[in-house]
Amino acid sequence: YCNIALWDFTRALECEIPHWVSGTGAPVPVGKGRELTALGMIMWLRVYGDEYGWKSLTDPSEAMAHAAAGRPVVVAWENPKITGTGQRAPSHVAIMLPPVDGQARIAQAGADNFFDGPVERGFGKLRDLLYWWHE
Repeated sequence: YCNIALWDFTRALECEIPHWVSGTGAPVPVGKGRELTALGMIMWLRVYGDEYGWKSLTDPSEAMAHAAAGRPVVVAWENPKITGTGQRAPSHVAIMLPPVDGQARIAQAGADNFFDGPVERGFGKLRDLLYWWHE
């Protein structure tokens, strides 16, 4: 699952995007509080990310520059579709790696698990990707 992989990456980098949160958005131990899906992590970054050192970016080249400088960078896509059961369709999150030859690279889990592949391999031709970097 991409959300669990992102949680693992960010914990290892000491800038945790939590998998479980309290009602105030604070990280809590596994099984305590509310579990975050990929969409939940995107919402957490929007609401609480700044408090935990995560800064939103709008320009993919800025995201690549932060990754090239060795800073943690998250790339995400918020799925706007609603399923037949009225739930939001799955969104996706990944960790950005330093670019190679000017090409953005990521590591991700999901339908395709890989380390160091192009962003397009994980997100296809999707537009409206979201980016955050950790200071």
